[in-house]
Amino acid sequence: MGVPSHKRLSPTSGSGGVRMVSPEDGARNVWVISASNLLTGTYNNLLQVVLQPFVVRLTGSVVVLSVLQGLATRMGGVVGSLSQLAGGHLADRWGRRPVMLLASGFNMTSLSLFVATALTMWWPLLVPSFLFLGLGLMSSPASQSMVAESVAVRGRAMAYSKVLFFLILPAALIAFLGGFLADRFGYALIFALSLGLEATNLTLFVLLLRETYRGGNALGGPWRRITRLRQPPLRGLLVVACVDTFAWTISSMIIYGMIVEEFGFANTDIGILVGIWAVVFAGSTLPMGKLVERLGSRWPMFLSELFGIPVMLGWIVSRTLLDFSIVAIFNGLTASTWVPAWQTVVANSVGDESRGEVTGQLTAIRGFFAFPAPILGGALYAAFGYPAPMIASFFGALIAAVLVLKYIPAHRET
Repeated sequence: MGVPSHKRLSPTSGSGGVRMVSPEDGARNVWVISASNLLTGTYNNLLQVVLQPFVVRLTGSVVVLSVLQGLATRMGGVVGSLSQLAGGHLADRWGRRPVMLLASGFNMTSLSLFVATALTMWWPLLVPSFLFLGLGLMSSPASQSMVAESVAVRGRAMAYSKVLFFLILPAALIAFLGGFLADRFGYALIFALSLGLEATNLTLFVLLLRETYRGGNALGGPWRRITRLRQPPLRGLLVVACVDTFAWTISSMIIYGMIVEEFGFANTDIGILVGIWAVVFAGSTLPMGKLVERLGSRWPMFLSELFGIPVMLGWIVSRTLLDFSIVAIFNGLTASTWVPAWQTVVANSVGDESRGEVTGQLTAIRGFFAFPAPILGGALYAAFGYPAPMIASFFGALIAAVLVLKYIPAHRET
């Protein structure tokens, strides 16, 4: 994606670090990360079902939700972007495993604070809860780098699809239940279950994960160095990613809160929508990995943007649970066509010695660019009503589709 073959950096170790993983340990790492994703995916999708309605019901405001989502989400925000920038740098300096352990600790702190918020119903606790939620994203560059370094180059697209499959699979099973549990037993139970699952993650990392890269690549002047994207061929990828993320997060970060407020949907209804999205996402992820292996990243990413058009139009005209359920099918396809293609091209475009840092840079800069998007969405909703955020996202997706064709070459990545 985005890097002509003659400009690609060789995906081999550099002098700043030493690869450490054997084929057996590499295979085990992929399965450990897949198992962790199974647990993380379970509670992530519980949070996806309940977090937006929880904030709206606690604060009485979609605008407050949009500000908190701009601060930090499970995808980014200001804090999430900063933490991924730092996490990528530290992963190349300390190694991948220590960063993943630290991030797991941040996730446990966030979930503990959400439990306290649900028990006390004191909304100011939402601020540190979201802050630590963003800090937990520190592990993303390290985890992606570890997957890439645990398999052969030609196997990366399918390895990413495999760990992504396990991340999404629980939503297909759990999301339907999550909304019901929140309606029946309250939000505190959901947050407490999530905390227990993250504690299991930490245990898996401590006992089973094997380091794939001995750090030492970080040089002097760290802040200027880690905020500067030094590979010019990657800048086209960054343009595409920034526009795509901004366009989507205008509406996707507040859509469930909006439909709760506009149409009176219950947590159980949101769980059904997330479950349908997840079934489609999980069911199409592995085939999309094969598609990336065959075609490269350009056409799956272009297809992802095209799927976004019926999603935005569907959200605008939908009013019933059935309407939104149909839209959720297309929404699942937008994710499965994008994520394996993006992760594969980033992994294959840099060497091991800078993979963590570059992954963190790309994700962080994309997040910085996109953090005002949910705030903009909340402002549009407050000023012009329900359709306004989706209209903005619709035109943003069209622009992103054009940029994919402009910046993403059609060569194969593996």
